[in-house]
Amino acid sequence: MKFDDAVRMLRTGADWPDLADAIRVVIQSPTASIWDLVLGLKHKGVIAEQAAFALYKKTNRDLPRDPKNIVVDLPTWITWLTDSEPEIVDQPLVRIYKGDALTLERLREIISNYLTRREQLILVLYYVEEMTFLEIAEVLGEKEATIKASRIQILKQIRSHFKSNAESFSRLFKDLVA
Repeated sequence: MKFDDAVRMLRTGADWPDLADAIRVVIQSPTASIWDLVLGLKHKGVIAEQAAFALYKKTNRDLPRDPKNIVVDLPTWITWLTDSEPEIVDQPLVRIYKGDALTLERLREIISNYLTRREQLILVLYYVEEMTFLEIAEVLGEKEATIKASRIQILKQIRSHFKSNAESFSRLFKDLVA
């Protein structure tokens, strides 16, 4: 099974044997992101447990002594990742905007200084991980309409900080909504 097919199965769901193959492919892939592993937490039982074990390893978290205490709860992992691993949200910004370095640096500054962790996470999941609004809503435990409205507000907020340089924002906005 190819990596892209495995990620797609984790996003959309499949029969148990296919999901087991998919999580194995994602865990073994050197290109798998933390968010690819987080998709495994959407599923029950062994799939979520395997994803959680891989997340513990990838994020250098200590495994609980008792395997029954392995955290497979998706909201808990989202909180841990966004609070304790800020670079996970920051690193992929280059994939969001491929324009000039000055504008990218300004974007980084705005995102890190003016957006909440939740807002940063929505940007990363939408633009970098290319998740749908519905998938993001499932991951964050919110309604799809809330995520859509949040994305619009986030872009407006970014735009307000780019007022001094309308041309830079215009290029940035075209890249973000493309």
